[in-house]
Amino acid sequence: MSVRTRGISDGKPTEVAVIKVLPGDLVALAAGDLIPPDKPGPEAHDLFVKQALPTGEP
Repeated sequence: MSVRTRGISDGKPTEVAVIKVLPGDLVALAAGDLIPPDKPGPEAHDLFVKQALPTGEP
């Protein structure tokens, strides 16, 4: 079993294994989705980030 995400392929949503996501691929994110903090941030509209975990704030 692999961790999967929602990607965009040929303009249509599709599921893809996270390990197969490459730089430049489009990934669909929704509220509550987790992104590894050691990866480059996404380009997005109306993106809000809870910074408590990466910064160690309570």
